[in-house]
Amino acid sequence: MATTAQKAALAASKNNYKTSQKNTSSSKNAYNAAYKSYQNTLNKGYKPSSKATSYQNASDKALAAAKAMGNFKYNSNYTNKITGLLDKAENMDFDFNYSLTDDPAYTSYRDQFVHNGQLAAQEAAGNAVAQTGGYGSTAASAAAQQAYNESLTQLNNIVPDLYDKAYNRQWNEFTNERDTLQQLAAAYQSLDQQKYDQALSTWTNNFNQYITIANEYQSKYEYLDSAERAQYETKLDGLYNLLTSAQSQYNTNQSIQQQALSEYTGMTNDIANYEENVRANRAAEAQAAAELAEERRQYNASLAEQKRQYNSQSSSSSGGGNYTYEQVYKKAKGDVMTKGEFDASKNASGTYIGQASEQELDNYNTAKKFSTYQEYLNAVYQYYS
Repeated sequence: MATTAQKAALAASKNNYKTSQKNTSSSKNAYNAAYKSYQNTLNKGYKPSSKATSYQNASDKALAAAKAMGNFKYNSNYTNKITGLLDKAENMDFDFNYSLTDDPAYTSYRDQFVHNGQLAAQEAAGNAVAQTGGYGSTAASAAAQQAYNESLTQLNNIVPDLYDKAYNRQWNEFTNERDTLQQLAAAYQSLDQQKYDQALSTWTNNFNQYITIANEYQSKYEYLDSAERAQYETKLDGLYNLLTSAQSQYNTNQSIQQQALSEYTGMTNDIANYEENVRANRAAEAQAAAELAEERRQYNASLAEQKRQYNSQSSSSSGGGNYTYEQVYKKAKGDVMTKGEFDASKNASGTYIGQASEQELDNYNTAKKFSTYQEYLNAVYQYYS
């Protein structure tokens, strides 16, 4: 059986193994939980919050509104008017149309000069009659006609001037009309430019406002998204660190459990081998003791028979032979105790058996069967005779 120390050591080793099993199981559960948490977070991936998403949607909506505005377009309400006025001014032709008879100034001058001519003719005719004694004559008619003609000549002299004035007047009217058309077209162009500038300014302001709103929401989104993404990555890194730590602890506990199992198994095998050796040794000792007991029984029986024979011979022979130590030693070839060995064996206590050698034990058992040393010598001599 195992010793008390071995049993205590085996129990301690078993408890150590069970503790290592519990630690391994606990660390395995911790590892599985850490792996599940890390894997779930990794599989879900990063997703911006609803607030960040609302910023992105608002930015996209503003950009869509800006895009929906398209390119700037201006529909002028004055294009046709301006074109018409400019075309009319450009296509105007100066057509000088003048008639003396239709010119009131000429008519006035003509009436005046005809009247003056008539008066001059009458006066010249009167003068001529006076000079001729009151009688009409060709000279009077000629003088009257000459005076009349001179008046008409003056009328004809002013015709070029009337013509120039008419030409200039019509030219000025033509240029004034053309300038008026151009000025009116310029006024419409200026008004159209104002309308264009106002429409462009309104379009630009609206477009820029959408872009500004989009940029503002985009900036908010990027700021919040960056912060949330960093938070997610920090969380993922933390879960990964927990996972690697849990895996390391699980591996360590597995090694400890394997070592504890190896130690417990080795100790169990050692104790089993020890107990087997103890049983084998005890069986061998029991077999050896049985064989020794049989040998002793046979030896004791032989000595008892020799003693009986010796006693029988001694009692039938009056001279009874007592043998000396030297005689017996020679006969037994040295297999005999001295007087001191016999006395020591005979006087030995019962505890002597547990400490004696095999030879000493034989001597002890033998000495106990004889009363005297001489009796012993005689018996040994007879045994070897």
